[in-house]
Amino acid sequence: KSKSFKKLVESVDIPVYVYNNPKTSGNTVTSKMLENMAQAGVAGVKDSSFDLVNFYLYEIEVDKPEFSFIVGTEAVALGAFLSGAQAAICGVANVIPESLHKLWEHVQKKEWELAQEVQLQVIKIRKIMKLGSTLTNCYAILKMRGIDAGWPRLPYLHRFLFSQYL
Repeated sequence: KSKSFKKLVESVDIPVYVYNNPKTSGNTVTSKMLENMAQAGVAGVKDSSFDLVNFYLYEIEVDKPEFSFIVGTEAVALGAFLSGAQAAICGVANVIPESLHKLWEHVQKKEWELAQEVQLQVIKIRKIMKLGSTLTNCYAILKMRGIDAGWPRLPYLHRFLFSQYL
């Protein structure tokens, strides 16, 4: 079933991860598909689907302790951590990484109320980032924090320059 993934895994010297991003790809990696890929040697999954039920199903179907479950959106980070995600790769972490780090620390210490507070703060930051072009807003937030990240490339440069006057 997963012969092509097995060939891929065997052809490289680095771990192979699956990226489930239905919004971008138009397809969803089901838990059964992921189980087959894990059996073929895939090392983990980054899931950006916003679907916690599917994330739980991944963990049920893929019964390999060394398999990595990574949440790909801060919107459901706390829920994913509670279900067993070992990491998060999120947009908010590009501009305010300490917020996700704080969330992770609270989860590790089982400080659930504090974790929930930080999760809600992260959602507020995410909401601000989505008030227009996310990429342009990332540059603007970094600039407001005193971090020189340079300039976005075209076509985002025009939006970034315009945002400086808002």
